[in-house]
Amino acid sequence: MMKTPNERLSINAYLVFFLIHTAQIGLGIVGVQRVIFVEARQDAWIAVFLSGLWIHLVVFVMYKTLTSTEHDNIFSLHTFVYGRVFGWIANALVVAYFVMAYTSILLGYVEMALTWMYPDFPLWGGALILVVLTVYALYGGGFRLVAGVSFLTFFMTIWIVIVAFQPLKYAEWIHLQPVFEATPTQMAKGVLKTAYTMLGFEVLYVIYPFVKEKQRVHRYAQLGVMLTTVLVAMVTIIAIAFFSPKQLDVTIWASLSMFTIV
Repeated sequence: MMKTPNERLSINAYLVFFLIHTAQIGLGIVGVQRVIFVEARQDAWIAVFLSGLWIHLVVFVMYKTLTSTEHDNIFSLHTFVYGRVFGWIANALVVAYFVMAYTSILLGYVEMALTWMYPDFPLWGGALILVVLTVYALYGGGFRLVAGVSFLTFFMTIWIVIVAFQPLKYAEWIHLQPVFEATPTQMAKGVLKTAYTMLGFEVLYVIYPFVKEKQRVHRYAQLGVMLTTVLVAMVTIIAIAFFSPKQLDVTIWASLSMFTIV
């Protein structure tokens, strides 16, 4: 029988939507347009939707694995499937993955902030500030604080969607033509290049034990992935229409470059 943590640690199911979405949306959406465009060209937005469909399927499989046994998290599942020794190795790889993902995001945010706002501030100083905030969140407030921050972050950043439409007055929609020109190989590479932005849904394996109404987890997880897919596709379409192909090939942070015109 799966056990839900005590009331102090548990969260309502609707917060899964915010946790999944904010885990996906982050640094990647700032420059994902270029890396997909390099592979799939003007069909990059199609690659985003294909990636989203694939992730919806993966989330469904994840939910089924969590509900089909009494093991309601990735670590106990590994021990159950692979045994104690190999399960421990698999769990160590999961921890290493999350550490590397955190490090990548940490350095990316610091680099972006220092480049655009504080060019004279040392890189190690910016990284230290974010590490301290992370430690405080984990030990000062625990998982419920993380869920609350995800909830607030969503409403503090969703206004960017409105700003993203500002560059449309300069859009050249001919840049999206011709459609379906990318080869299957190019499209597959484009789907793969969306990974940095679309990843984050795997936290479902970690947060699932903390959710009260587990029968509603799947619905909110899928909604979170759906919103991420739509937003990434939207900024990709706008970037392709706003920049010329040669510009988009060399624009590292396309979203920030577009926002500077506001």
